[in-house]
Amino acid sequence: MELIFFLLVAYGLYSIFISSDSQSSLPRSARDTLYISVEKDVDLGWDKNKPKNEDFTLYKVKGEGVLPNQHGMELSAALYIYDDESNLPLLSNFTQTDESPNSRVFRRDINLGYQAPGLYFPEKVELTNVILEGIHHPHKGKRTLDFAMYFFDSKRPINFRNGIIVAKKENLIHYSSVKKVFDFDEPGYMDEIKNNDASKSLMVEIAMQMAMSDGSLDKSEGDVIKRWIKKEVESASDSKKDELKENLNSSLESSYKKLSSGESIDSTITKFSEIASQNIKYQLIEFCLDVLSADGVADEAELKNLEELTKKIGLSFNEVQKMKDKVLVKIDTKIAEGGESASDESLLGMKSDLSNEEALIFIKKEYRKWNGRLNTLNAGNERDNAQRMLDALARLRKKYEGK
Repeated sequence: MELIFFLLVAYGLYSIFISSDSQSSLPRSARDTLYISVEKDVDLGWDKNKPKNEDFTLYKVKGEGVLPNQHGMELSAALYIYDDESNLPLLSNFTQTDESPNSRVFRRDINLGYQAPGLYFPEKVELTNVILEGIHHPHKGKRTLDFAMYFFDSKRPINFRNGIIVAKKENLIHYSSVKKVFDFDEPGYMDEIKNNDASKSLMVEIAMQMAMSDGSLDKSEGDVIKRWIKKEVESASDSKKDELKENLNSSLESSYKKLSSGESIDSTITKFSEIASQNIKYQLIEFCLDVLSADGVADEAELKNLEELTKKIGLSFNEVQKMKDKVLVKIDTKIAEGGESASDESLLGMKSDLSNEEALIFIKKEYRKWNGRLNTLNAGNERDNAQRMLDALARLRKKYEGK
């Protein structure tokens, strides 16, 4: 939060600084020596057998023209990316491209080695690259990004803080930038700040639906939700504690009344999906799994609810299944009192639209996974649950082999 505060203050001045100071302080000949461009890598994907959604989206940053150094030196460059409208920098999702241990602002360092003056690139040459999934934008939607590259002598670096030059500006020997339009489906980090409290109220309502899958609220499940609310309130700033507590408790009370009367919360889930980032969505799944496991039993309605929720908020079914497996191995997978016993398909997360052949492939894969897990567990509840999974898989294999 301190980083965002600094950015909001600093970048009020940034647009003036970058247009009137950083570039115009250089002689025109220095500004025009080397141009950069950004191109999507059309040969994307290191493993052609991987699903597309597991590949990274790579963009190459290329240079064309004369290198900017007027005498021999160890030439370096730093790449920053800014949102053109707000002038806010993009953040890094990978620690390797953090600006510093204290700043998550994206920075890509480029070491061009020793370069004599006058080296000319008649055609575009790759200088570095950017993984789209490795950067975090400030705002959702169609945004123009400014890729800015600062060149300097490696022995005379420039000091940056959160994407702004704060010292040694005189060491900047060349600046080149290029703009490119991107369309971001996920909310950005500024959107997350704006939508954070609203998302939390919606999370309470969705968690209540998970708790009341069988039509009633179990005390242990209600306690999990209350503890979550308490934790969120305690972690809020002092100025927001009272308001957040009131909002979350109000959501808890209103959602109980709504669900008790049989009212749907589909509109709540739709709104949450629209404003929540992927990170917040996975936090919701974790919250719902805590609720699901609170009474120590998984029933059919809860598992079906979890599967439907995963689809509605657009998360990876496989990733949620991995999270669910870690919970199921610790709880009772038998029938819940007053509830419906979880089907073997729901228990193991087997999609209902699989063909017979696909079902048998799934069963074989899951059997290897749970058999391997069984061999690593000590005697007790977790080992018993792993064995129940294997028993369920044996029943499924018999069922689908007989079709």
